[in-house]
Amino acid sequence: FTLENTKYLSVNEEGDAITFLDLRGNIKASFKDKFIQANNSGVYYVAKDSIEGNYFVDTDTSGRVMKLFIDKEGSIQSTTFAKQFSPSHSFTAADVNGDSKQDYVFLDNNEVTAYHDTSIIFQNKLADGLNGLYKYNIDGSDKVFVTSETSNHIYMINADGSVSRGFPLRGALYPAFTVLNQNRNILITGSSDMTLQVYELKSR
Repeated sequence: FTLENTKYLSVNEEGDAITFLDLRGNIKASFKDKFIQANNSGVYYVAKDSIEGNYFVDTDTSGRVMKLFIDKEGSIQSTTFAKQFSPSHSFTAADVNGDSKQDYVFLDNNEVTAYHDTSIIFQNKLADGLNGLYKYNIDGSDKVFVTSETSNHIYMINADGSVSRGFPLRGALYPAFTVLNQNRNILITGSSDMTLQVYELKSR
């Protein structure tokens, strides 16, 4: 991550939490022994304002969202939801409804749930065998994607939790997103038939 012209590296310490380093390897903030990161979670930068300063979000094995403040000596705040998530849940932070505020998105037991703070935006059980959760920004709008290796499909999710028109697409392995010729959003993913699928994504 680059914050205020300074680069930081977030390191997941196996069986523990997150440590932020500068590019010389010096510890900027450590959350070791403060929580245990869920295996399929990730660290996402959220905001800086006059009240809270720079902070990131992550989730622990019980599904709590952990706010990590790297400019407040490693302080931490947690948010608990009414819905219980398993330790194997996936998590991402994305502005799913286009209101310029970060929302929390979970994939657990084949169900995708999005929250703003602790209020549910949508909750949808899309298909069986869902195993991957991703986000990508298309034309200034965050889009959430889920994959199912069982059915060899990838889904793009609308702001109301429904599946976007034209989806699912074939392929589910290690999806990657890129921009071609400055304006073409490209999805590349592996398929169970040992082919590489390449799609152009449109804002829908």
